[in-house]
Amino acid sequence: MARKILQIILVILILITAVASQPARAGEPFQPDGSGNIPGGFGNGDFGKTVTALPNGNFVVTDPAYSLFFKTGIGAVYLYSGLTHQRLNVATGTQNGDHFGSGGVVVLAGGDYVVISPDFTTSNGVTDVPAGGAVTLCSAVTGCPDTISGLNSLVGGRNNDHVGSQGVKRLVGGGYVVSSMLLDNGVSVDVGVVTACPASGCVGFVYDNNSLAGTHADDRVGSGGVTPLPGGSFLVSSPVWDNGAVKNVGALTHCLASGCNTLVAASNSLVGAGADESFGYLVTILAGGGYVARSPFWNGIRGAVIACPANGCAPGPLTTLNSLTGSQPNDSVGGDLSSGGITVLNGGGFVVSSPYWSNGAILFTGAVTACPASGCGGEVVSASNSLVGSSSSDNVGVNVDALVGGGYVVASPGWTKGAVAWTGAVTACPAAGCTGAVSTANSLTGSQVNDSVGGMVMALAGGGFIVGSSYWSAQKGAATACPAVGCAGMVVSAANSLVGSQAGDLVGHELLALKDGSYAVGSPYWSNGTGAATHCPAAGCKGALNPANSLVGSQANDEVGKNLVGLGGGQYLVSSPYWNNGAQTFAGAVTLCPAAGCVGVVSAANSLVGSHTDDQVGFSILVQTNGEFIISSPSWDNGALSDAGAFSLCRSTLTPCVGPVSSANGVTGGAAAKGANLSVTYDTLHKTMIVGRPDENMVSYFTYQNQLYLPFLKR
Repeated sequence: MARKILQIILVILILITAVASQPARAGEPFQPDGSGNIPGGFGNGDFGKTVTALPNGNFVVTDPAYSLFFKTGIGAVYLYSGLTHQRLNVATGTQNGDHFGSGGVVVLAGGDYVVISPDFTTSNGVTDVPAGGAVTLCSAVTGCPDTISGLNSLVGGRNNDHVGSQGVKRLVGGGYVVSSMLLDNGVSVDVGVVTACPASGCVGFVYDNNSLAGTHADDRVGSGGVTPLPGGSFLVSSPVWDNGAVKNVGALTHCLASGCNTLVAASNSLVGAGADESFGYLVTILAGGGYVARSPFWNGIRGAVIACPANGCAPGPLTTLNSLTGSQPNDSVGGDLSSGGITVLNGGGFVVSSPYWSNGAILFTGAVTACPASGCGGEVVSASNSLVGSSSSDNVGVNVDALVGGGYVVASPGWTKGAVAWTGAVTACPAAGCTGAVSTANSLTGSQVNDSVGGMVMALAGGGFIVGSSYWSAQKGAATACPAVGCAGMVVSAANSLVGSQAGDLVGHELLALKDGSYAVGSPYWSNGTGAATHCPAAGCKGALNPANSLVGSQANDEVGKNLVGLGGGQYLVSSPYWNNGAQTFAGAVTLCPAAGCVGVVSAANSLVGSHTDDQVGFSILVQTNGEFIISSPSWDNGALSDAGAFSLCRSTLTPCVGPVSSANGVTGGAAAKGANLSVTYDTLHKTMIVGRPDENMVSYFTYQNQLYLPFLKR
């Protein structure tokens, strides 16, 4: 009897295995409304955690929590046809906790993809290696290898190497770079390695003899990221690398596409000059393929900025000979993560913004320095080579934007006008740069304390620029259009700007330059938070913002114009996630405006809207290259299911999305409080939105009904 029971159990297990190994149900074909579902099957636990469209129209679905019988969390990655939605391939992990695909999927330049699995258990030929990690190259046509191992993947050879933990970056030539900052070298822990792979992939173990690697414990090579260069090579940033006994010096290593199979050293990398400079993590790519690296903590926080050609700089430390530098402690030339930085000019050079630079004994006056593409090596920031402030805490150069004609515009909202603090100034400069002090003669300025003119600046497509000064005139706010040569000598007023009417309007809080040369101004706090979005020609709007010249809300705290998103041809979207739909507060709305702009009141007749309190429709927007766009609303309620989430697919042509969010205009979630877990991708070839619903073990796809009338033409 016991044997019979065991035989029955064995047969059942065999049948379950057979079913599980069969191709997944294809999912429904395109329905008349253009939507369908692909349900997860036996063992799926997180099906749809990520979805990734491939250039050939196929798409990849991950389920890192996939389990099979007594093996939990082995993970699975699926390839589906974008045309038929049939499953083409599935690959899984083999050990508990492999979480195959948990690190995501990266699409390569040639169209194939890489699957990252930092927790994958590998084998060194004798024993298992827990969390060695694996990075696997997969075909866009046939998918991944059936069984993942060092024979078909790049893997770690020691416990907790977590290969791929810092991600994968694709290179221009089709190859890719794998960052594994937690890899050990057998002597020291977390030395870190960065491995270059060709388009045909890497297999076998990661070691320091086939990768760029650190030497000391916690060098964590690659922890600052990998930056692909236009010519096919790449940069490796290692900000906590130690130069011998000197800690956290930092290094930036230039590698060819074939990689750097060596140890990071001052003989092959740019490095900092002293302890805790953490050099290497702030890099900007120039138009010609070269790059600029800045080190705000260099030499007592004096700061240094170095420019390198496309084939890299001579290795060694940053010095006063090869870099633009500050002269005093805390000058922090080049700024830090929160302020300042590098602005690439359209003519090929670049601008260095240093808002904390001090002009002698006058602290934090700020400076902006123009450099050619070859850099300003050997120069020290001063009033003779830079635009500078003249009063303490002027912080000149908080914002800088490149102009179409090759010049640039400098915003200094903290600039002091005589004895009037924080009046602000905006200065236009030619590509060769401005020198000397910011003044009323060379800048657009405010006139009152805390006007803070220049809180935001943005270049226009026609060559000029727009200035947002939301704190102008007791926070009424203003938006001012200037030609490329600037508005030197002008003072912001209602005669030359779009302005608010009452304190707290904060006009000019958001700006959007449109492709036709015009611009839009978002003022979400206008009129007690009713909000407004105003379209202006390149020459600018003047006078008071009002319902006759703007799209506006109808209730306090609608905050219309909270976000502005540009589309092709001058169209734009006004996202107002806190818009109130009658008694339903914060329902949210997204309004499509033509190139001529929108006026009137936001409503369900002209916008995609939420129907419930806190739906917050329009939380974010993803614009596609073909004129379609995806509206993300993770807090949207599906009836009684709160925060189920939704993705709505809309078009900038034909009939736009209007009315309530629903399954008629996108994919809606079906699990309460799980809307933030939905994932989305867009199949450009088949004009299809694909949504992962991991908490429901489902992937859904959606396209337009009018694309389905003649599917053979559509395909």
